[in-house]
Amino acid sequence: PSIILFNALSFHSLMAGLSLGVSDQTAWAIFISILAHKAFAAFALGASFVRHLAVSRRTIACWMLAFSVTTPTGVMLGTALTTVAE
Repeated sequence: PSIILFNALSFHSLMAGLSLGVSDQTAWAIFISILAHKAFAAFALGASFVRHLAVSRRTIACWMLAFSVTTPTGVMLGTALTTVAE
């Protein structure tokens, strides 16, 4: 269940970052909405890892680090797509 949740939340975060990267006028609204729920998603994911995976804290930290870079990666992809499209 934890890996499925990781994949789902990572995809969601990547898409949120992508929408932030391509936006121009609504960027602040998207940014605030991402901030409003990103911490809750990270908490739920971390709790799921601790509860369901019998792995070390270091492994969980690596999974969480991977999750934490999905939104910035989406922003970079969105910005790159906007730059290429112009």
